[in-house]
Amino acid sequence: MKFKMLVMGLLTICLFIVTACEDSEPKISQEEAKAIVVDHNSGDKEDIKIISVSHKLGKYIVKWENEGNCESG
Repeated sequence: MKFKMLVMGLLTICLFIVTACEDSEPKISQEEAKAIVVDHNSGDKEDIKIISVSHKLGKYIVKWENEGNCESG
């Protein structure tokens, strides 16, 4: 009886951990994330080049470069 309770408890804890670590949906679109990067990092918008956009843990990771002032991020 105690063994069953222990196993059920461990399975419940594992379930909570797995569901908490799911990849959640971001609150903004990919295009909005790109626009934020361009607005925040450029004086001259034509110089910003988006290299890649990826999604991880509910957030976008936008890689960009600005050849006009040699910045990237």
